[in-house]
Amino acid sequence: MCTYVFIAAALVLGLATACAGPDNGETGPSESMATIEEVLREHTDSIMSLPGVVGVGQGECSGDPCIRVFVLEKTSELMRQVPSEIGGFEVEVHETGDIEALDAE
Repeated sequence: MCTYVFIAAALVLGLATACAGPDNGETGPSESMATIEEVLREHTDSIMSLPGVVGVGQGECSGDPCIRVFVLEKTSELMRQVPSEIGGFEVEVHETGDIEALDAE
């Protein structure tokens, strides 16, 4: 009887492990992955503090949500400071020049 309980427990544990998928360190879409809105809330201030950055927003890159960083000028120095991904989301840098608000008339 004890042998059957042990085998049943081993099968259940084996199935549970197999259903969990490979543990390769990658984070796929899951509850533990932050949304792009959460990532932007957490990182916008630090990105905006970089000299030459004039805006940060959400966009779409190759069909996936991404972070867009708008800069006065794409210099090699600035490109070294802007990460290529943040929180699992690709970062695209766009040169826009100075951004000014229009007068509301």
